[in-house]
Amino acid sequence: MADLKDLVVVLTGATSGIGRATAFKFAQNNAKMLLAARSEKDLEELSKELGLPEERLRTIPADVSNLDQVESLAKAAVNHFGRIDVWINNAAVTAFGQFEDIPIHDMKRILEVNLWGCIYGARVAVRQFRKQGQGTLINIASVAGVVGQPFSVPYSISKFGIRGLSISLEQELKAEKDIHVCTVIPSTIDTPIYAHAANYTGKRIIPPVKVSPAEKVAEVLLDLSQNPEKKTYVGKSTNLMRLGKSLFPNLFDKYVYYTTRKKEIGDEQVEDNTGNLYEPSKEKPRIDGGWAAGKKNRSLLPLTIGIGLIMGVAMIYTAKK
Repeated sequence: MADLKDLVVVLTGATSGIGRATAFKFAQNNAKMLLAARSEKDLEELSKELGLPEERLRTIPADVSNLDQVESLAKAAVNHFGRIDVWINNAAVTAFGQFEDIPIHDMKRILEVNLWGCIYGARVAVRQFRKQGQGTLINIASVAGVVGQPFSVPYSISKFGIRGLSISLEQELKAEKDIHVCTVIPSTIDTPIYAHAANYTGKRIIPPVKVSPAEKVAEVLLDLSQNPEKKTYVGKSTNLMRLGKSLFPNLFDKYVYYTTRKKEIGDEQVEDNTGNLYEPSKEKPRIDGGWAAGKKNRSLLPLTIGIGLIMGVAMIYTAKK
């Protein structure tokens, strides 16, 4: 356990999933934190659970799709702690459905929160980092922003955009040797995001097999706060998926379509809903999604076999040509 008593961290999307796990991880290592999320009630409860004194913790309700509110986070952190050492853009929402079935205003909302929220956070953080002469920006992307994700197109678009933001911004900051831009690219993580997602499939969404707990991402974020890296993949399946997409894109896309359509969109009918796109979830905040409980013995074997079959078929096809 590191003693990060002099580290000041701003974290968005702090009350649920990866954000919640990260708040606890940094608290355990004595960091000073400004935590942001939309629900004031959830932030108050998280603050009590963390048990940090006021001089080490501030919580501020904020919607990252609002630039004024994001700028207020930076001002509050500097006023309270004197500076910002690490800014983590974590807040995100999503929706499931065929591309033409997800309402346009919901697509805009996903991009406003996931991508524009990240842009706003990066903008205010980098401005402060330039004043200080140092700082680390960490953007949370997704493997969906590397290989794509059917039936969740707006989310995938937003995560591709975050990767582009990080790459280009890192290039622009090359002359600033003490300002770092990091991108974290998780695979499927056990968080409440599936339960909170908007749904326009008409069917209940079945979360995939758990690959990694949210705490694993939190550990990566803690390490990056001290040892910045441009790009970090989290989760065993990321390498398999990247390999399949890179070597045999057509077969990989067919495999992803099949597994998503057949395994993640169930048979039980449900009404269309907007999930937590516009309002925080009314459920009790938690780190995990609960959907991995009782599935500890399930593994990456189906994905490994699928990628293996893709490679095998491609090799046979290539040999025949």
